[in-house]
Amino acid sequence: PHEFVSRQNNPLTDFYDPKMSAISLVTDLVKHRGKDVVPKLLSFLTNILTSYTPNSGKDIEKEGALFVLGNMNEFLLSKKKYASELEGMMVSSVFTDFQSHVPFLRYRACWMVQRFNTIPWSNPANLQTLIQMVLQRLSDPALPVQIEASKALRFFD
Repeated sequence: PHEFVSRQNNPLTDFYDPKMSAISLVTDLVKHRGKDVVPKLLSFLTNILTSYTPNSGKDIEKEGALFVLGNMNEFLLSKKKYASELEGMMVSSVFTDFQSHVPFLRYRACWMVQRFNTIPWSNPANLQTLIQMVLQRLSDPALPVQIEASKALRFFD
């Protein structure tokens, strides 16, 4: 866990990590070819998230879909068409990951809170639930999850 935390918080990792190169490609495509790429990409990612069930063996696919969505945060939050759907996505696809038996999904759930911290919550109960779940992850057995949860707390007003 200590090596994972070091790698995740090292800014030099972005230069040689193939995952970050792929994300750079996706964000550039969204930025420059948004009308062509975004609807198909969101459909693909939504399909992954909606078809996921715990113990299905598709934990890595879900984590990858959340990672791509989280890196599209600026674009998604800037478009009313997509921003209005983000609360539902968080409730249906991210809230469940706070209780996941898979540590990297709990980690990714805390990371998503940071990426989508400016969502206009229409239901205050959802925001309250989110805060409680992040607080619970502070005592998670996995150190990376604890660190990500503590980083997520700074985004709550």
